[in-house]
Amino acid sequence: MIYVKRWYLNNPLRNYNYLVINDTNHKALIVDPTMAEHYEQFLNEQNIEAEAILLTHDHGDHIAAVAALKAKYNILAYAHFEHYRGHQVDHYVKDGEQLSFNTASCQVITCPGHIASHVSFYLPQQELLFCGDTIFTAGVGNVKDSTADVVRLYHSIEKLRSLPETTKLYPAHDYFENNLSFAQSIQPQDDYYRQWFNKVTDIAAEDKPITTLADENQMNIFFRANESELQAILRQANANIIDAQTAFCELRARKDVF
Repeated sequence: MIYVKRWYLNNPLRNYNYLVINDTNHKALIVDPTMAEHYEQFLNEQNIEAEAILLTHDHGDHIAAVAALKAKYNILAYAHFEHYRGHQVDHYVKDGEQLSFNTASCQVITCPGHIASHVSFYLPQQELLFCGDTIFTAGVGNVKDSTADVVRLYHSIEKLRSLPETTKLYPAHDYFENNLSFAQSIQPQDDYYRQWFNKVTDIAAEDKPITTLADENQMNIFFRANESELQAILRQANANIIDAQTAFCELRARKDVF
């Protein structure tokens, strides 16, 4: 059986760190390690062997502990970039590549936009998606990096949305309430935004629910950019809103200053 261990780091960026665990053979995959200590402690206590490190992109909070964990466990790092902090990535992954580990098999999905190097790792048998900073609960990643591109982000989101609706999402940060507050600032009467906001408010980040693509289709305003009602609201301030892509870009620009 495959299960996911999630840590909330309670740092300013509100990071989540993940470990994908096969409890049959006691192997595990490390995903986007910000810190090493919690991985080391858990792996030791549970007698689990780390098999590889999967990196969604090369922002500092996603790669900070890679060198330490590689040195301790003598494992390889997989990423869609070549270097991190003076070190070389062991395996440069490509779109559609199938990675077979003893822990589990996963598929690489390139999803640039937040940063050009971004990929997601999808476990098709378990329908788990490690989406880094591309999709957040009720939101999407920012476009502040020098290689960021909001149009590419839109197309990456659409690409990931083509996965089964039952796919569970494991984003790298917790911005749940803030994203829902933003959505309600634009569509304050929407039942889905209100219901989900009430559901997660005052819940500790480590206890927040794992959402699916079906959930996000309901309460992620960026996933609803194709809706005519939302486009009409956005068009009141921007006459250039003509379709889902322009609505998405407008939402991203407004979120930047929310």
